[in-house]
Amino acid sequence: MIGGGELRCLVLGPVAVNDASTGEQRPATGQAGAVLSMLAASFPRPVSSTRLIETIWADKAPATAETGIRVAVSRARDLLRGSGTENPITAESEHYSLLLPSESIDLFRFAAWVNEARVELSRANPDAAVKRLRDALQLWRGAPFGRWGSTESLLIEVAQLEQTRRDAEELFVDALLAARQGAEAILTAERLVESEPYRERRWMQLMLAMYREGRQSDALHAYQRAAARLGHDLGIMPSPEMVALEHDILIQAPHLSPTSPAASLPVSDLGALSDALHRTRIAPPRPGTSFVGRDDSLDEIRILQASHRMVTLVGPGGVGKTRLAAEFAHQHHVAVIFVPLAAVSEEDLVVALAERVGVGERPGTELVETLTEQLRSLEALIVLDNCEHLVAGTSRLAQVLIDSCPGISILATSRHRLGNESERLLKVEPLSIESARTMLFDRAIQHTGEAELAYFDTESVDALIACVDRLPLAIELAASQLDAQSPAQLVQALRHDLTSIGSASRVSDRHRDLTSLVQWSFDLLGHREQMLLIDLGVFETEFLAADAGAVAGCPEAEVGAGLRQLVRHSLLNVRTEARSVRYSIGEVVRLFTRDVVTPARRFESSQRHLRHFCQLAEGLEHELNSPREPQAVARLMPALGEIRSAIRHATESGDVDQAIRLTLSVFSSCTFRMNFDLLDGGAEIAELPGAENSRYYPELLGNMARFEWGRSDADRVLDYTARSIAASHRLGVGESITAHLALTAVAGYQGKLEASIQHLDQVTRLAQERGEPFWIVNAHVVAAIGAAVFGLGDIARSEGRKAVRAAEISGAPSVLAWALCGSGMSLVSDRPAQALPLFEEGVERARAVDNLVIVGMNLSGLVTSLRGLGRTDEARPLIKELLLMWSRGNRPAQLCDALVEAALVLASSDRRLASEAVRAADSMRMGYPFFVRDTAALEDLRSVRLGPVDRIWTEARTNGVIDRLVAALG
Repeated sequence: MIGGGELRCLVLGPVAVNDASTGEQRPATGQAGAVLSMLAASFPRPVSSTRLIETIWADKAPATAETGIRVAVSRARDLLRGSGTENPITAESEHYSLLLPSESIDLFRFAAWVNEARVELSRANPDAAVKRLRDALQLWRGAPFGRWGSTESLLIEVAQLEQTRRDAEELFVDALLAARQGAEAILTAERLVESEPYRERRWMQLMLAMYREGRQSDALHAYQRAAARLGHDLGIMPSPEMVALEHDILIQAPHLSPTSPAASLPVSDLGALSDALHRTRIAPPRPGTSFVGRDDSLDEIRILQASHRMVTLVGPGGVGKTRLAAEFAHQHHVAVIFVPLAAVSEEDLVVALAERVGVGERPGTELVETLTEQLRSLEALIVLDNCEHLVAGTSRLAQVLIDSCPGISILATSRHRLGNESERLLKVEPLSIESARTMLFDRAIQHTGEAELAYFDTESVDALIACVDRLPLAIELAASQLDAQSPAQLVQALRHDLTSIGSASRVSDRHRDLTSLVQWSFDLLGHREQMLLIDLGVFETEFLAADAGAVAGCPEAEVGAGLRQLVRHSLLNVRTEARSVRYSIGEVVRLFTRDVVTPARRFESSQRHLRHFCQLAEGLEHELNSPREPQAVARLMPALGEIRSAIRHATESGDVDQAIRLTLSVFSSCTFRMNFDLLDGGAEIAELPGAENSRYYPELLGNMARFEWGRSDADRVLDYTARSIAASHRLGVGESITAHLALTAVAGYQGKLEASIQHLDQVTRLAQERGEPFWIVNAHVVAAIGAAVFGLGDIARSEGRKAVRAAEISGAPSVLAWALCGSGMSLVSDRPAQALPLFEEGVERARAVDNLVIVGMNLSGLVTSLRGLGRTDEARPLIKELLLMWSRGNRPAQLCDALVEAALVLASSDRRLASEAVRAADSMRMGYPFFVRDTAALEDLRSVRLGPVDRIWTEARTNGVIDRLVAALG
C-alpha cells in the first residue's frame, strides 16, 4: 500500500505544487504549468524539449522556443524544490525527467488508491474500500492539467484520466452499497446520473440503492426516467441487463438483498489456492547469470504497476523482455503465476493458464469462468510471456481477468503490443553501450577465462556490440564464441552469415541463432509486410515514410500501414521528432533481410534508393539558397547517412557520374555544417576510374580545393585547383567557381593583391554568368573582405552593401548571414560600433539553419568588434566558443585567429599562456590574421621565453593549450 507521504505535484485540476514545508498550495502559472503537466503525464519517462515546445506553442513556436523551455523548466524546478529533493527535474540531452516518488504525484496516488479499494472489496472489506475511494476522489480539483489539458499533446491522457475517474465514482457507489451505506449511495448515484445520464450502469446503481433502502417505487421510477431519457435523446431502449434488474425489483428477487450470500466458491477452496501460490510462486527459475543494465527498467515497471493493472513489455526478439519480467517476478511481494506461451496455440491459451494454477474444467461451466472464480479473491501477479503470436486471445483473456478479478495484475511480454484497453506499454530498449560491454565481458569469462579478455581491444568489442544491436541475447550468443574467435572475426562472420553465431544447446528454437531470432517475427507478418521489410533492408540510417515508399515502389500513404505493422512487431524502430516521424532498421534485422532477399530484388531496391536520394538532394540544393532554406536543411541533414549510402550504391554499380553529382549537391551544406564524413569521400570519388571523364569532375576538384582551404593545406589547394582548371579546358566545360574562390583566398592570405583580384574577377564573372544567388553574394563578400584586408575601405564598404542587397533578394538565411558578415568585416577595423549589430544578426540567422561555419565567421567579427570597443569581458565567452568550434571542426585557419584573439584578451592576466597561444597559432598558420592590427602586442608575446621547447609544437601540445585557454576564459 502506498503511504500517505506528502503530495507535491498536483495535476488533477489546475496545475499546482504543494509546499512541503508550509503546506501552502502554489499554482504553477504560465509555461511552468505545461512543463509539470507533460512531466507528470509521461512519468517516469523523460520528455523532450520538442514535445514541450509543441505543447506550449503548437505549430507557432518562436525562434527562441528552446530558451523559453529552459526558463519554464527552471521555474517548474524552483516550484518543486524542498522536502530534501535537491533537483526535482533532471535534464539530459534536451530531455527532462521528473525526479519524484510516484506517490507524491496526485494522479498516481489516485490510481493506486483506486486499485487498493478494488482489492479491499475483493477481501470483503467494504468500509476500507469506501475510505480509500473517498480519499482518492477528493484528490480531483477540476479538469486534469488545467488549461493545458486541452492541448493536443495531453488529449489522450485527459481522456484516460476522466474514464478512470468515472470508473472510480461507480466503484465508490458499489463500495457504499457493500458497506450498507444506502443513503449516501443514493445521493452519490443521483449526482452521477445527472452528470452523465447515458451511462446505464449509474442508473442501475441508483435503482439498486433505492430498492435496498426500501424505496421500491422510487427504484422503478428511476428505471422509467432512464428509459424515457434514452428513448427521447438517443432513440434506444435500455440494455437487457437494465431490463432484467427492473424485473428483479418488481418481483423482489432474493439475490438483490444485501444479506444474500455471495455465489462464489467456498472460502476453503480460495484459501487453498492462495496458500499454494504463495508457497510455490509459479515463477520462472532464476538464471545462473548476472542481471545487467536493467535496474531502471525494474523501477519503471514498479511505478507503472502501482497505477496500471496491466503492463506489457514490448521490444524486438532478444532484447531481454522475458529476463526482465522474470527478475521483476522474483522481486514481487505477492503470488506470481508465470505462464510461458511460446509453444501455446490460441485455442489452448486459457488451458495454459488454468494448468499453471491447477484449475480443471467443471461440467456445464466454461473453463474461463471457473478460472476467474478461483482467482477473484486472490492478490497475484500473472506474467504472460511471449504473447506476440496470440495477440487477440491474450488481449481478451487479460481483459476478462482485469474485469473479474480485482486483485490480479498482469505483466505481459510481446514483440507486438496487445491492444488491450487496460494495457500500458513499456518499451524495452537495447542495453546501453556500457551495460553491453559489461555483459559481454561477464559472459565471455565463462567461456574464455579472464586472462583472455586482455586481447579484446575496445574498438573491436564496440563494433561487435553495434553489429548485434546491443541485444542481450545476441551478446550472450557472441560471448559463447569468443573462446575460438576474436571480436573482429565475429563481426566479419556475422556480416557474411547471420547464423554464424548461435548455440545448439538452447531450448528454444527461436533463440538458437540470430536468424532464428528474426525469423519468428518475420513469419508472423503478412506477405506484403515481409516484402516491405526486405526492401527496407537497403536503409542504413533513419528514414521517412516518403523515403520508404520510394524504395519500396509504392505511395507514401500505402506504405504507412506497413510501416506501422513493422513497428508493432518490433522489426522497425520509430522516433518522433518535431513534426516528423523517423524510422530505422536494426543491424540484425538488416542483415537478415540481406540473407532472405534475391540478388535481383536487392539490386532493384538499391537502384530505387539511389534514384530517390539523387532527386531529393538535387531538389533541395536549389531550396538551400531560397527562403525555404530552414525546411530544406531540416530535410537534408538527417538524410545525409542515406545519401552517403546512395553514393556508395552508385560507385558499386559503376555510375561514377551519378556519384559525383550526388556528392556535389550536398557539398556546400556539409562544408558549412562541418560534416566531414561525406566530404572526405569526395577525394576517393575523384580518384575512381572514369571520374576524370565526367563533366562534373572539375567542379568536384574545385570543391575539394575549397574544403582543403578550410584545413589550411595550401599544397593540396593548389593541386586541386590546377587539376580542376585543366580538366575544365580538356572537357570543354566552364571553370569551377570554387576553384577560383580557393585561389582568391590563398593569394589574399599570402599578401598577393594582384593575383587575388584576378581570381576574384573570375569568381564574379562566373557567378554572374550562371545567375546563382549564393555565388553572386559570395563574390561581393570576398571582395568586401579582401578590400578591407588591403586597406581599401570605401571599396570594402560598397561591396559589403551590395552583398547585403543581393542576399535580401535571395531570402536564404545563410546567404544573408554571410552577406552580413562581409558587410561587418568592411567596417570592423575603423567602425566597430556599426559592425557589431551586423555580426549579431548574422550569428542569429546562421544559427537558425545550423550553419556552423558562418556562425563562427560572424562570431569572429563580433569578437574583433567587442575588443575594438574595449568590451573584452563580453568577448571572452565568444572566444571560448570559437576555440571549441574550430578545434572540433578541424578548421586550422579559423582556429589560428581564435588563438590570437584569446592571446590578446589574456595577455594582461596570464602572459605565459597568451604567449603559448600565439606560438600555437604560428605553428599552423598559412598566412596572417585578417583584422588583427595589434602586431606590436603579438611581437611582445612572441618574445616571452617558454624554455627549450619553444619551437616544438605538436598537435597534442596545441590541444593542451586550447584546453587551458578554454578554462582561463571561463
